[in-house]
Amino acid sequence: MGGTLRIAFVGSPDLRELLVGEENGADPDRGLAASLSTDTHVELFQLPQQGWTNTLGSLRSNGATDPFDVLLTSATAELADPSRESREALIQLTRTVREQHQASVVVLNASTLLSGPDTGGLGRESEPLDLRIRRLDLAIMEASNATGLGVLDADRLVAESRLPVKVAGAFGYVPQINDVLRAALSSILGELGYAGRPLMGVRVPFMGPVADMSVERWLKSEGDVVVDGDVLCEVRLNGLRVRRQLTNAVVLASIKQRGSLVGPIIDRVQIGWRKFDQVRLLVASDGAVLRKVLRSDGQRVQPGEVIAILSGDSATPIDGLELELGPFRVAVPTTDPVVEKGPAPSSRRRKLAPREFARRELRRLYRNITPKVVTEKGRGWVSFRGTHTVLLRRGAEAPIRGIYLRGACDVPSLFTLAPMVIDQLEGSLCIHFSGHGVSGARSDILLQTYAGVPEAFAEEVSTKLGLPRSHFQPTLFEPSFTVEDLPGGRTTFPKTVVVLSVLPDLTRTAYRHREAGYLVDPGIAWLNRVEAALQDLSFVGWFTEHFERVGRISVEEFTQNYRRLIPLIQQDSQTSVLVLNSLEIAPFDNTYDYSDRNIEVATRRRRFNIALDELSRELGFHIVDVDKILKTHGVDRQVDFSHFPVDRMRAVAEDALRILREINVV
Repeated sequence: MGGTLRIAFVGSPDLRELLVGEENGADPDRGLAASLSTDTHVELFQLPQQGWTNTLGSLRSNGATDPFDVLLTSATAELADPSRESREALIQLTRTVREQHQASVVVLNASTLLSGPDTGGLGRESEPLDLRIRRLDLAIMEASNATGLGVLDADRLVAESRLPVKVAGAFGYVPQINDVLRAALSSILGELGYAGRPLMGVRVPFMGPVADMSVERWLKSEGDVVVDGDVLCEVRLNGLRVRRQLTNAVVLASIKQRGSLVGPIIDRVQIGWRKFDQVRLLVASDGAVLRKVLRSDGQRVQPGEVIAILSGDSATPIDGLELELGPFRVAVPTTDPVVEKGPAPSSRRRKLAPREFARRELRRLYRNITPKVVTEKGRGWVSFRGTHTVLLRRGAEAPIRGIYLRGACDVPSLFTLAPMVIDQLEGSLCIHFSGHGVSGARSDILLQTYAGVPEAFAEEVSTKLGLPRSHFQPTLFEPSFTVEDLPGGRTTFPKTVVVLSVLPDLTRTAYRHREAGYLVDPGIAWLNRVEAALQDLSFVGWFTEHFERVGRISVEEFTQNYRRLIPLIQQDSQTSVLVLNSLEIAPFDNTYDYSDRNIEVATRRRRFNIALDELSRELGFHIVDVDKILKTHGVDRQVDFSHFPVDRMRAVAEDALRILREINVV
């Protein structure tokens, strides 16, 4: 559909930049209009910069307001002029716009990376800006669930970029981010029926650890019609190595909304044996038009960055892109949300080639001959690295400090502290992971160990489920911890710092003994034995008879548990507590309408992070902000929200080091 698109927008700086192209400009062709089809004319109507309550009041009091199709407002406008109840105000605003103006509402949420004036308001003057942004982003998702309003998810889109700088000025984003936001807004408007022909952002694929990428040259110009097999552009890579058999190496994702294409993304190409230095992006469509080129020849680009916008004729919708590496070509279909190329895995055990068999045997031999503790020495220092422990010593043995890790797969990130602190260290520092893993780190299970578990029960369950005997022991609450495998034998260290993670409470499912009432999380060790266990009907009968599923913990239960847990750990006034929060967003989840989503599931991580912020201020522990760290460095290579790449571990450890220095541990 063509014609005129009338947008009324609240005049916050981020929306002006998004729609007009510059905060003080007046030419819409420099902004959103450049991302829409040529047969769509955009008319913009600026409203005062007001929060949602006052915007609603203005619309109600001004009956002569110019007609509009879409009302665009933002979280930053609400930050500057907060409503008493933001969620309810936004719900009421959306319903009023629909009933009285027959228009749609789209809300630009805010990235927690934003900086700006810390205005506070309504009794929350002392709350940090990122906490207030988290609250507002949660309110926007809840309002979308209640009303179906559109969410332009800046928090996610900013996080998906690996640009070194993403925000600019007060409540603003750099131009590259605004390009991505405009493409996403264009897609939402297309879904609402306002943007004419379907639009698609052409993203740079993630191609492995490439040091440098740039647009080599565009082979098509703006306005050109492109058909199946046409090459859009060539992207120059610096030293990419990819697997020879690309059909087994490429995971392709097409993001869709309500059954319509929003934009395909080439998710990742595994590292392998063959080297290429060029990528050619091809079209897999009939009748698409290269609407806008966002990155010119020779300009450096980042994986996940939108470099162009395609629009397709309504009779010949865009089907996708293709990736060409040397002589290989891989299609990017868009018929399924996620498509993995290559044959289905066989259930039969694969016979290893002689070379692969030799490699496996060498790895097994290496594990057997590698010492349990590796010793390294430098000028004035020595370090010992074991399976779960790193001990650093510089100069005299004293003072002795210990960092005790208890949680999920995120807390071992702190082992990378060692090279950061060794040169400034005085005395001894031991970093130790308890070894219980995520299954023994839920807050209610930890509190259960403090209250005590009968030895007979603990022994029976530990034996049946393959859990360590210490699983039910209150080791977290002891003032010190003991390491067995260091040179010189058993060594004890004080718990100067205890590091926990929110992930066990977020993700783990527990089971309760039907008679005794004690909780247990079978953990990964038991899951690895499921096949064997299912063959033992007596074991299955025992577990079914004695245990019932209690599911995951609620935010309210988590809050209550931490109010008991943290003071118990801090009984020794010398112990400090650090807690790692979780990534809130779901990378590359293009949901913009939450009306058909389970809102409790969609907002669970955000709710836990908000609760953790509140508890930190109440109880005096410190938060390692994993969410902000991953968003800063880019989430384009996330496996999921809880497993991040190894090179992100150092960034997490650096934030922990900042806290450790503030509390004079190092």
